[in-house]
Amino acid sequence: MKLKGSFWVALFFLALGLFGIIQSLTFRYWESMVLPLGISIIIFILAAVQVVRELRRRGEAAAAKATAEDSGAKAETRRLGLIFGWAAGFCLAIYLFGFYIAIPTFAFAYLKWRRRGWLVAVIFAVGLLVFSYAVFAIGLKVPLYKGLIFGAH
Repeated sequence: MKLKGSFWVALFFLALGLFGIIQSLTFRYWESMVLPLGISIIIFILAAVQVVRELRRRGEAAAAKATAEDSGAKAETRRLGLIFGWAAGFCLAIYLFGFYIAIPTFAFAYLKWRRRGWLVAVIFAVGLLVFSYAVFAIGLKVPLYKGLIFGAH
C-alpha cells in the first residue's frame, strides 16, 4: 500500500529534528545551544512517534476501498494544509511579536478553533506564558526573541 502524505511530513520533521540536534551540538556556548537543542529534541521525538504510528496504520489500512481512498486523499490534503498553515502562522507570529506573545496567542487561538471552552483556552494560554517565562527568563536566564515589532534587532 502507498504511504500517505502525513508519513512523509512526519519523516521530514524527523529529519529536521535530527538536523537541529546535530547543528545545536556544534554551537560554541552552552547558552546558545540550550533552546535549539531542546526544541529539536522535542520535534525529533514527536516526529518519531508519528512515523511509527503511520507505519502501524499502513498495515491496517490495506483493506480500504478505492472510493474511500479518493475522499480520504482530499481530506488528507486539507489536513496537511491546515498543519502547515498553523505552523507558518506560528513562525510568523514569533518573528513579528516574539515568543511571549506568540505562544499564548497561538495556544488560545488553536484551542478556540478546536471548540474548547473560553476558560480552558485562557487558562492554558496563561499557563504556557508563565511556564515559558519561568523556564527561559527566570530558570535559564536566556532571553527569548522579542519580535520585530517589540524591539528585536
